[in-house]
Amino acid sequence: MVFWEKYNKKSSNFIIKKLINNKYKNFNFIEESFYNHVRDILAIVLTLVLSKKKIKVLDYGGGEGVALNNLSNKINTKQIIFYVYDPFIDNNKILFEKKRGVAGSAGEKVNCHYSSNLKSFKHVNFDLVYFGSSWQYLNNIKNIFNKINFSKKSYVLISHTPFSMSNSFRSKQLNHKSLIQNVHSFSGVRKFFAKNNFKIIFKSLLHPKYSKVQKIFLHKTIYLNILFKK
Repeated sequence: MVFWEKYNKKSSNFIIKKLINNKYKNFNFIEESFYNHVRDILAIVLTLVLSKKKIKVLDYGGGEGVALNNLSNKINTKQIIFYVYDPFIDNNKILFEKKRGVAGSAGEKVNCHYSSNLKSFKHVNFDLVYFGSSWQYLNNIKNIFNKINFSKKSYVLISHTPFSMSNSFRSKQLNHKSLIQNVHSFSGVRKFFAKNNFKIIFKSLLHPKYSKVQKIFLHKTIYLNILFKK
């Protein structure tokens, strides 16, 4: 828990840097490593879902909206309502985040709600649920799904997340030794989604070195972006 509190504090400074860039420049802030690729996938999925109406999006484990803050100058976010869930977000900071907002295209504020309690979003039917490198920290996937209300036609996007090509395993995270990753079986996750009437409509690989699993597990690890549709 202490780690995630420190992580959120560090993210705040990074978010401010992106907000300033996206407010005064015509193009989005360039992030390092594979993150531009990941943000582009999120942006394209949002435009895909937006083809029907105003949409509601749950960013599960999204901290202080790190992923959402770099949608600026990429897509029009006026028809999107974001709900950001993070059990470790500072509750005293949620009001500040609401006032500050998240920068959208052309620098406007995105309609964004924050909570450290998933039950507070129980009344919302989500068109898209986004797990941005948070899936591997979930211990009970079934329990989480039971707490989320999906729309009749909905999507689930899991990005930059390690999966196992064989059985599930647990690994220390090399860049943060205090963290344990639950590397779920890819076939098991696919079956789980199929039982819940979701099918894979897109998947892409990132280099497994970015997964930061222990070296003994690297040979059976895939680092994936996956999009499911109901």
